[in-house]
Amino acid sequence: MISGQGKPGPTVDALAQSAREGRLMVWSAHKDEQALLSGTVLSGELVGVEGKSPVIGVYLNDGSAAKIGYYLRTDVVATPTGCRPDRAQTVNVKVTLTNTAPANAAGLPPYLTGGGDVIPAGQVRTNVLLYAPSGGRVDDVRASSGEQGVFSQVHNGLAVVGKTVQLRPGQQIVLTYDILTGPGQPDTPVLRVTPVALGRNVVGAPSQCS
Repeated sequence: MISGQGKPGPTVDALAQSAREGRLMVWSAHKDEQALLSGTVLSGELVGVEGKSPVIGVYLNDGSAAKIGYYLRTDVVATPTGCRPDRAQTVNVKVTLTNTAPANAAGLPPYLTGGGDVIPAGQVRTNVLLYAPSGGRVDDVRASSGEQGVFSQVHNGLAVVGKTVQLRPGQQIVLTYDILTGPGQPDTPVLRVTPVALGRNVVGAPSQCS
């Protein structure tokens, strides 16, 4: 593209699709340029509310130091479950992570599988970070494996809980979160998820505050 090869129309379409999916983000060290980028789909800024819609973020931070994360299927479903008098919502979020790598993944090239003393070759390790909406919180986290323990913090004013998971080829874990949004956020939630090769992200029902 930089050398002038290819067709401009399809190239722009591909870049636009990448931006909509959160795969293309741009930051500029020049303040005037960054001011134009801020608030657009390209900015990648953390937000906890859009209008009156609470924004729930589910982000993956790879810990494999390799490309094995390509095989990590991530399915996220957010389902509003209730509405409070202050127009805050309760939302259930289910995150299903599946290592779809083949059983013989350990035999794939090392640059793909990683592996070593800490993470066996072929296994996927990732930090799952869930960001609550502005003014909201995470009330409970449950793992299908029965494993306990998450770490919590505040980032840019948003409550965050994180959990590290490690999956063998074919292994799956389901993380379930009970979330309370901030008050005055009655519209259907917006779900933002780190884009991956495999999986789907859906809001399973409309807001019960409607």
